[in-house]
Amino acid sequence: EEFVVLDFHFASTDGGVRAVLEMVHLLLRSPRWDEPSLTRAKQAYRAHHASLGKSLERATLNNALTAMVVGDSHQSCCLLDPTPPEIDAITLKGAADVLMAQLVSKNLEVNIVGDFDVEELEQNVLRLIGTLPPQSVDWSRWADHPISFRQGSLEANNSRFLLADSDDRACAYIVGPAPYRWQD
Repeated sequence: EEFVVLDFHFASTDGGVRAVLEMVHLLLRSPRWDEPSLTRAKQAYRAHHASLGKSLERATLNNALTAMVVGDSHQSCCLLDPTPPEIDAITLKGAADVLMAQLVSKNLEVNIVGDFDVEELEQNVLRLIGTLPPQSVDWSRWADHPISFRQGSLEANNSRFLLADSDDRACAYIVGPAPYRWQD
């Protein structure tokens, strides 16, 4: 993913604000990584990949991206869902390195919405989030994923995909600025 979203729902009374901000602080300062959690995440991604052909929207997106990029789409396009072999290749250290490279204070945005005591919120944000050491993302450590689009006429780049189903009942028709990238 391009970014990590953490969504917390909590009671805004009886120390709920402090508790959730302590959790965020703990996650950013000393996260705990374990193999069973990685195994469950891999299983979820495998199930997600297995259902790719069952959703008209996801199958259409995947087929359109595959048709647009040059070469092996999974090597050329970082926007596609990972394949089961790519999922299997993920290690605990690799996942931790990638996530922790993004979870840094200069890359952090906190949005808090609800009915809460403003003074308590400001105190806890300053004490728990404001004391995180300043860090930024060093993108030079991560591989660049340039995307090369196929070139050619609109006719040559016109694609038709059939999503097998019991009935011919749905149609996805994509039109817009993307096909112009394919023109000479």
